[in-house]
Amino acid sequence: METNIEIFNTITKSIERPGVETLIKHLKDDTDYFKAPASTRFHLNVPGGLLQHSLNVYHKFHKLLDLHDVHLKYDTIAIVSLFHDLCKIYLYKPNILKSGLKSEAKPYIHDELFPLGHGEKSLSRIRDFISLTPREEIMIRWHMGLFDREFMKYSDKIKDLYPEAILFHMADWSVSIFEDTYTKQK
Repeated sequence: METNIEIFNTITKSIERPGVETLIKHLKDDTDYFKAPASTRFHLNVPGGLLQHSLNVYHKFHKLLDLHDVHLKYDTIAIVSLFHDLCKIYLYKPNILKSGLKSEAKPYIHDELFPLGHGEKSLSRIRDFISLTPREEIMIRWHMGLFDREFMKYSDKIKDLYPEAILFHMADWSVSIFEDTYTKQK
């Protein structure tokens, strides 16, 4: 059975964007991307949850694009899916109780060191290594959809310019509710 890192490597090997190899090396050598949880308590709040969530989004986004007969470049699908939550690198810390044990009820705490904003921080971290298309920028910036207070100001324009951004939000949201929770319970 393939591990999540092997699946990630298979997907990223086919990305043809200049700088992606440097980004991947940075994620492996300098960050907790492969070990971090996806959240503090809501979905995949386990070591490796962020990578699992990103892979879940990748697969769900493919399914939604196929279902709606939307065609995007492979690089776009892989980049937005795997890197949309780079803002979560070093964001969650183990919640250690006074007893010295890790809390089971809330195993991680949110420890924001650089409050740039969810989508904005991911964009900033990605752009340090690779260039993004306007479509990719919109999809990453607004992947939280209705859970981002600012989204409604721009939702009509987003739908007009890049309706696939709504499908990407749906992929992220649905795996957060279903696949991520299910995976955690296995």
